[in-house]
Amino acid sequence: MDATEAAWARVDAALVDAKAITFDGCHQIYLAMDEEQVTKSVERGYGADDDTRKLIRVTDRAAARRTIEQWFDDSCPLRFITAVRTVDTNPHAGYEDLIGQFELGEARFVLDEDDDDDDDDDDDDDDDDDVQQERR
Repeated sequence: MDATEAAWARVDAALVDAKAITFDGCHQIYLAMDEEQVTKSVERGYGADDDTRKLIRVTDRAAARRTIEQWFDDSCPLRFITAVRTVDTNPHAGYEDLIGQFELGEARFVLDEDDDDDDDDDDDDDDDDDVQQERR
């Protein structure tokens, strides 16, 4: 199994128990693994009619997988898929990366030749401002 198949296999395994899937309209895709996480997603605006953030209940795993794939394809290069479950003792412990940022693609850095930020007053030789991250 190659890296792409292994990553999507993790998504498929999580979909078995997922209650809902959410997408922020840009790059954040979450699987809400319990009802508390569904409620928290709604409280954060996911699923509201006037918001780009989407929330879909998982009633058909195959349909949910197709939707996640479409969201992933439509996402910006910072895309990721994370499963979130409630852990009362440590809320941060409930996050599980299914597909991490840049996991399924190469991140590289290129010089931004359009950056003519010559009015910068600091005299250091740090050219980091002229670099932007690009995904292939």
